[in-house]
Amino acid sequence: MEMPKATPTHEFLRQFAGDWVSRPDDVHPEPVRESAVMIGDMFVQITGKQTSGSENSGGVPMVYQFTLGFDPEKGKVIGTFIGNMMAMMWQYEGDYDADANALVLFAHGPRFDGEPGTARYRDTLTLHPDGTRTLESATEQPDGTFHRFMFATYDRA
Repeated sequence: MEMPKATPTHEFLRQFAGDWVSRPDDVHPEPVRESAVMIGDMFVQITGKQTSGSENSGGVPMVYQFTLGFDPEKGKVIGTFIGNMMAMMWQYEGDYDADANALVLFAHGPRFDGEPGTARYRDTLTLHPDGTRTLESATEQPDGTFHRFMFATYDRA
């Protein structure tokens, strides 16, 4: 079997490798530290940790794994997310927007409004020219628009 060749999208993912720290915000008043490593040329694995728990987590420190890659057969960015703050594995699929220098990922997950069922989510991970990275998380509304519920900025550590 021939090893797959890295694409421009894989090269974009490579830019996530390294250590990052979030700026405090309303959702995460304490910084989240991330360490991202490449798995070969195909995937980046991001491990995130918040050293102390917030009121939202019952005082338990947050830990998560976020893995991203590009599936040339599908022509889609793919990924998974797991964390100690929930009991499900999120499965992402989306696109690399070269003009915005961003990944736009979609997933279905539990509703956060207390209603039964699932909702569609959109996460946008953008690399900015100043070296920062942002994450915007939004949930789809009944009219098809997305409502942002989280925004975080990360700096290289």
